[in-house]
Parts: sequence; structure tokens; C-alpha cells
Amino acid sequence: SSFLQSCFAASVGALAEAGIRYPEPRHIERVAAGGGSFGNAGVLMPVATGKPKKNEDIVGPTEAQPHVLYSGETLFVSLVRGRTLPALIAAARAAGFERLEILLFIRDPVGHHASLWQQRVKAGGDIHAIDDGARAFSRPQMAARFIAACAEHPEVRLTVRNYSVVRRDLRGTVAAWLGLPVETLTPPPVATVNRSLTRGEIALQLEINRMLGRNGILSGALRDELPHVRADEIRPSLAAQATIWERNEAAIAEVNARIDPGQRYRRDVDESEPPAADTLPMSVEQLRLIGRVLGGEIARLRVMAEGDL
Repeated sequence: SSFLQSCFAASVGALAEAGIRYPEPRHIERVAAGGGSFGNAGVLMPVATGKPKKNEDIVGPTEAQPHVLYSGETLFVSLVRGRTLPALIAAARAAGFERLEILLFIRDPVGHHASLWQQRVKAGGDIHAIDDGARAFSRPQMAARFIAACAEHPEVRLTVRNYSVVRRDLRGTVAAWLGLPVETLTPPPVATVNRSLTRGEIALQLEINRMLGRNGILSGALRDELPHVRADEIRPSLAAQATIWERNEAAIAEVNARIDPGQRYRRDVDESEPPAADTLPMSVEQLRLIGRVLGGEIARLRVMAEGDL
């Protein structure tokens, strides 16, 4: 969660006082203020696979700070797809750690698919409709494999929480896992970090993606400059929802059998077809921001084109 990355970035001092070092991510001031971030865990994968980046290494424990906290939104995917958990354990041992404590957030499947689709459109240049990826959605299957892999290693202690269940208390959930008072983690000054887009915004971003490919200049500005705008909940069709659930049902049952009952996957399939929007309204501040961002980009490209003449 980008919200948690901001909490950690804003709480480096308090965490240090509690004996936990949080290696600072890039642009920590911007992240602490609510700017989007993938966290500080990027160093773990190349280290675990034996290809560390220059001047980067896993930070080891000290007497004052016997614990080190890494957090990353892409870490789970890297571990599952790369099968690098044993290598990461070995690298942690070499750095002086006795064990790994892992907090894994799962998410109810239909809502998770919708969130990933939004992110791909916002930042990945995706041009597909929300229904198109239903057959490929496999996060519960990945979670089942990861939970089983962790169970094979006694030095790994895995905690699983359902983001859909605890999303209103992420800070409290993580603080409890760390064994700290919730006040240790300072929330960002904005109510929503890395917000999703409205229907109108995402329709516009899809067209930009079709014309320019991966280009987050508009979605990034909407996210960072208008964090208070309430995003629309965009859901796939009932047919796509059924596909998501049926394709992952066996893995969902496997995960649910291994985790706390209150944190299990829930069937988040709608009872009726999600309504289609007849109009895509935009506020004055949205339109002004869009005009400024796109106008500035057009002006920049014109200057570049004139320089090539």
C-alpha cells in the first residue's frame, strides 16, 4: 500500500527509537508527504539473486537496531515469480539476521483485479478494458504458493492479513504486527495516497495510452495535485467476476484453510450487473489541471520539434 510507504517514510526516527531501522527510500521527503512510492525493498531482489547493485546491500542488525524493516508493493510478485525466497533467506543470514518476519496482504479477488487494472492504466500504459484480464488474474494462486513456500522454512514467520478487511486500519494492523503503539507510525498529511481515478479520468488516460503508450504525466498530476477527488469504484462485469472467482476458487480455499478465519478471502462477486456510466463528469479543477498538463506537454513537444528543424 502506498499509504504504508508514506507512513514508514514519515516515521524513520520513531522506528529507530523502537529498535527498527527503515532504510530510506529515494525521495523520502516526497514519499512522507504522500507521494507515490513502491517502498524501500528494491534492494532485496538483486541481493537475494546474487546480483547486488553497486553500493547496495541488505542492512544488517546492530545492538541499537536489531531489526530492519523493508516494505515493497512488488516484493511479493518478485519472490513468487523468481522463486528467490531461499536465496533471500541465505542473504539475510549472511547479513546477520536470525529470522525473517513477513507480513503479506492478500485482497478479495474481484476488488484486487480492479485495483491492479487501475494501476496498469495509470502507470503502465495499459489500453485494455477491465474485463480483459479476468482470465489471467491469479493472485490467490500466487498467494497459495507463497504461503506453502514459507511453511517450508522454519526461519520464516509469516503473517497474512486481508487488505479488504483491514483497509480502514492499515496503520493499526502494521503497528500491531511490529509490536508497537499505533502512534509510532505517522500518517501522511493527505487523506488518500496514490488515489484511483474517476471514470472520466481513466477514460482519458486510456486514450492517451493508446496514442502515446506508457505515459503517466496526466494520471500522476491528477493523483498528486488532486488527492481529495473521490475516485469511482469501477467493477468488471458479472461474467468477468465469475471468471475471476472460478479460476481461483481452489487456491482461495487453500489459502483460507491456512490463515486466521477473520482474514480469509471473501466472495466479492456482485449480485447484479455493475451500472454503466451514461456520462463522465469532470469538475472545473480537474478540467483546468488536465488542460494545463496537456497544454504544457504540447508546448514542450512543439519546442522540441522546432529545434529539430
